[in-house]
Amino acid sequence: MGFIVGPMLGGHIAELKDGFSVVCNLGALFFLLDFVLCWMIIPDTLQMQPQSAKTKLESGNRSQLYAFMKDINWQTFWDVFLIRFFLSFSTLVYRSNFSLLVVQNFGASPKVIGYLISFQGIISAMAGFFMGPVSKFYRNSQRELYYGSLLLTLSLLGLTVAPSLTLLMVCLVPLCVSSAVIRVSGTAVTISRCEPSKIGSVTGFGQSITSVARMVTPLIAGISQEISVYGPGMMGTVSAGIGAALSGYIACKKALKED
Repeated sequence: MGFIVGPMLGGHIAELKDGFSVVCNLGALFFLLDFVLCWMIIPDTLQMQPQSAKTKLESGNRSQLYAFMKDINWQTFWDVFLIRFFLSFSTLVYRSNFSLLVVQNFGASPKVIGYLISFQGIISAMAGFFMGPVSKFYRNSQRELYYGSLLLTLSLLGLTVAPSLTLLMVCLVPLCVSSAVIRVSGTAVTISRCEPSKIGSVTGFGQSITSVARMVTPLIAGISQEISVYGPGMMGTVSAGIGAALSGYIACKKALKED
């Protein structure tokens, strides 16, 4: 709901006099409200523990990262993690400079950009409701991941070369749908390889890979856009293509093994 309502509201306010300042102050106000609510409502369980328990917990957290990395069977999961990085990078490298691309290519106003982002939120929410039937249709998470990756590659290519705002909106639909499919199928593939006792650590590390991609993409997208306005889109397309090729190879390998 926040991704749907927020961009539309922010886009309208940004076009008013001193609108950008108002949007920034509203954002700061909401963060302040969240801080107060967390401080008043959520209990600090660490303060309830004795000092010896606190010290033990802090030292345990420092050694937990090493044990966490060592606990993962990299021979089993390296390909899934690699695919996850390429697919996450491909989506993020395009979206990180989405507003600049729309302004440069189509001269879109803040209000139009807000509606485009809200449109993506609506499609993503609707796609989430259909993930159950989609997974039942494929009955194979690896194949579902492969087709989702292909759809992501084609949608990023379409978004990069879209000659009009209308076609851009059309291409945003498969982008949001493929992102939802990849998120669900990627998690399912990861869990299917896990021992029950290690599901939490492995899926948590998968989320960390997405966070790493989120950290590096804005810088890379900015550098590529300095070279060409189509730079981020082409980089995203190539990255998604690599992820699709890897997932397709794994899907074929699994099918041959089952036969």
